[in-house]
Amino acid sequence: MNTNLLYTILQACNYSSTLSEIADKLYLSQPYISKVLKRAEKEYGTTLVNRKETPITLTKSGLLVLEHLQIIYEAELDLKKALLQNKANQERPLNLLITNPFLYPAVLDILTKRSQKDPTFYFNLSSNPIAEPTVKIIANHHFDLIIGRKYIDSGLITLPLPSKPVYVFILKVESTKTGQIPYGIRLCYA
Repeated sequence: MNTNLLYTILQACNYSSTLSEIADKLYLSQPYISKVLKRAEKEYGTTLVNRKETPITLTKSGLLVLEHLQIIYEAELDLKKALLQNKANQERPLNLLITNPFLYPAVLDILTKRSQKDPTFYFNLSSNPIAEPTVKIIANHHFDLIIGRKYIDSGLITLPLPSKPVYVFILKVESTKTGQIPYGIRLCYA
């Protein structure tokens, strides 16, 4: 059974007087609408639409089925959205800035090994001293991660890494109540 079609038909029952009117609205034939409803009623073992009166109405069972089909429909939309986001995240490269040119070879080696293990992992690596304020670079999403010497900047959270001269810079989040890192700012471990 096509649950999306059944959902659409049941939903249209709330705004239509007859099955013919539903068929016109959905650009389907009235016999096809009746056939879909009869199949669903046979499968569920109950009447979904009270067709004897005009306007047609959903039965209690019809309302219950519509409610659950709404949940399924929304779950399918959420799944599609999550899959699209997952695909976008897989295709989006990790953008890194190395502010200490002496760290570039080590970071490149780590990222190259990571990308050899996972062919869907992409990265862009730049090595430049920071010419503009670090907060502005992160906030504009030019880079997901900046690795380099420690900067004194009130807009950043500085986290020391195991090697003393290396730090990770993350934009401070004072405007949100949750204290979560904003979208696009990520801390990644190789």
